[in-house]
Amino acid sequence: MIIGEILDTLGEIKHKTYEIQKSDTPQSVADLLEISLDELRHYHNFSCIEDADVINAYFPSHLKYLLLKPIKLKANGEPEDEPLEKVRFSTKTYQLPFKPSGTNRYLGVYIIENGQKKHSIKEEVSVKWLATDINNYSFFEIDRISKVYIDEKEADCIADEIAEKTSRVFYPLQVVVNQKGKWIDIHNYDTIQERWYETKPKILEEYKGEEIEECLSRFEKKIEDKSAFLESFNFNWFLRAFFNGINIEYKDQLVVEKNIYFPISNTFGDTQFLVQQEISPTLDKHNLINITQKGILSDPRTKQDFENDTDFPYDTLLEENPEKAEGLYNSCYFLNPRTYLADSLFLECSIKLDIPLKTTITISNLEDNENLRPQSRVSLYAGEAKRTEGFLNSVADIFRMK
Repeated sequence: MIIGEILDTLGEIKHKTYEIQKSDTPQSVADLLEISLDELRHYHNFSCIEDADVINAYFPSHLKYLLLKPIKLKANGEPEDEPLEKVRFSTKTYQLPFKPSGTNRYLGVYIIENGQKKHSIKEEVSVKWLATDINNYSFFEIDRISKVYIDEKEADCIADEIAEKTSRVFYPLQVVVNQKGKWIDIHNYDTIQERWYETKPKILEEYKGEEIEECLSRFEKKIEDKSAFLESFNFNWFLRAFFNGINIEYKDQLVVEKNIYFPISNTFGDTQFLVQQEISPTLDKHNLINITQKGILSDPRTKQDFENDTDFPYDTLLEENPEKAEGLYNSCYFLNPRTYLADSLFLECSIKLDIPLKTTITISNLEDNENLRPQSRVSLYAGEAKRTEGFLNSVADIFRMK
C-alpha cells in the first residue's frame, strides 16, 4: 500500500495520496483502507477539476493517484471535526450566483388542504439547461416525463383526462430565467400553438359533445392570447417554486426582508407574504447551500376578500376597519453549490379562513449521482457526491435551528 502526501504552501498536509495498482478497483481500495466506497469516491471527486478523473464504478485507465482525506488529530488523539465548506458568493456584497448546467429529473408533490379536505398531485419533471445568452438570461427546457397522479391515481374521469391531454401541448416547455433565478417568459410559444392545432382534432375525435367543444374552445382562447397564456403559467407550482428568484444579493448579514408573491390558490391569484430570507454561510452536511424563507401574510386583501375569492382588496375600500387575513409562508431551498440551482425544496403557505387553506410543495431530485461539491482550486480531479438523503429531516432541522 503506497501512501503519499500533498502539502499546501505552509507545509501542512492537504491531501494524502494512494498509488493505484493494476488490479485495484474502487471497492478493493476502500476495503484495503477500511473506509466506505462512498467516502472514498466523495473525497477524491470533491478535490478535483478534470471530469475525466472522476471515479465511478472503475478507476479511469489514465489515473495514477487517488486523493485521500488527511486525518487531523486533536491533542487527545481524537480526529478533529471536519469544517464545513463555505458558500461561494460572486461579489463582496454576497451576491449568490446563478450558473446552471446539465439535466436533472425531479419529483414534484403538491398537497392542497382545504379544511378537512386534502388532495395531492404528483408528477415527474425534467429540467434541462439549454444556454445562457450575453445578457445572462438562461434558457431551460422543462418536460413532464410522467403522467400526473391526483390522489395517487391516474386521471380516471373525462374532465381529468381532457385536462391532462390538453396540458401535454405545453411540453417540452422552454422558459427564460433571469440572473436571479426567476422565470420571466416562455420561449417556445409559437411551437406550443402549433402543437395545439395538431392535438385538438385528435381530442375531438376521441371525445364527443358540446361541453367538450366548449372546454377546448376556452383552452384555445388562452393559447391564442399570449398574455392570457403567460398568465396561466403563474399558477404552475413547479415553475413558481423552482424558479423563485432566490439568487440575489444577501449583504453582509446574509438576511434580506422582501415581499414574496405566490399562488396559494388559483382562485386568489398571487398572494403577498412578507418574509425574512436567509442563507447559511456554509454548506450543510449533504454539501448543499441552505436558504430559508419565513414570513407572514401581508396581502392588502382582507379576510372577507379571501372568503369571497376576489383578487382585489374590495373589502378594504368598503369597510372602515375590516378584519385582516392571517397567514404564514415557510420554505427551505437546498441548492447545488456548482450550479446554484435547487437540488430540492420544501414550500408551505397557509391562510386562516373560516375553512383554512394550506398548500405544500415538495420538489426533490431523482438523480442518483449529482455533482454537489463546488469546484476545488486543486487542479487534479473532478467530483461527484451522493445525492442528498433525509430531505424532510433536513427541512425539520432547519426550522428547528431558529
